[in-house]
Amino acid sequence: MLVLFSGIVGIASAQVVNIPAAAKEHFLKTYTSAQSVDWSNNVSNYTVRFKNGGADMRAHYRLDGTWNFTETLLTTGDIPKSVKSSYDKSRFSDWEIVSVAKVDNDNKEQLYRIEAKKGIAKEFVFYNKKGKEIKTAATL
Repeated sequence: MLVLFSGIVGIASAQVVNIPAAAKEHFLKTYTSAQSVDWSNNVSNYTVRFKNGGADMRAHYRLDGTWNFTETLLTTGDIPKSVKSSYDKSRFSDWEIVSVAKVDNDNKEQLYRIEAKKGIAKEFVFYNKKGKEIKTAATL
């Protein structure tokens, strides 16, 4: 029994995240003062969580190592007034704000993502910096 348990622990701790060289190079070049760097991967992408200049951030890379987007986590107090005003007038105005992030993507867009929930329903609502709603996406 002990041998089986130690074998399972050995397998779980032996998992290594093999980050594509392109992702590592982009990250090191772009975020030169990053601290507390933690890479992970799943079936569809690689994510690196880190601190940069005191901000909590997440950079997302495709499986081939190309950069997709970076999120800078914000507090509700950091939401630009134009975005907050639009959200307060939207169909989500009575939903609870769960998280907020500024999102810079590979299309050179800067968006603001608000994760909101009402009951068991959750949505990501994206706004441009002028406060125009760009898209929504259901979350789990």
